[in-house]
Amino acid sequence: MEIGLVNALGEKIFETRLKPTVSIDPAAAAVHGISDDELLRAPSWPDIAPQLQHHIGWRPLVIFNADFDTRILKQTAAAHNAPASWLDTLTVYCAMRLAAGHYGPTNRYGTISLSDAVSQAGLSWTGEAHSAVTDAVMTAQVVNNIAGYWHELQCEMNDDAGSEPA
Repeated sequence: MEIGLVNALGEKIFETRLKPTVSIDPAAAAVHGISDDELLRAPSWPDIAPQLQHHIGWRPLVIFNADFDTRILKQTAAAHNAPASWLDTLTVYCAMRLAAGHYGPTNRYGTISLSDAVSQAGLSWTGEAHSAVTDAVMTAQVVNNIAGYWHELQCEMNDDAGSEPA
């Protein structure tokens, strides 16, 4: 497992890999390029959870596939019998749902992949796809792209409202 946390500008705040409690599925290893051997000396969840909680603080989180990622974090904590109630107190927004609503869904689940959202936004990947920090950076860029569109639209609407005859 890998965790990457960036700020709204896409600047890295926190990054770590975690020692798994079970062997990595070969299909997952093929996608992420992370093997069991690479994680032998990685910290475990109890080692990093306080740091992660500190870095998040009371800030809202924007996660591309929020339901999946928060479920994995809770399962990881449970696998270590570690307290995870703080995860339930987080304010979490799903960038995947936002992107699917803005660009339109691109799959049979009614959602959109991060790579499709990046493409729809006209962005270029920076870094290695499927690494936690790169995915977080690209999520921030997609959300900023959508926010920029809505900001421009709001400005245009305000300009149009000001130019209407009295």
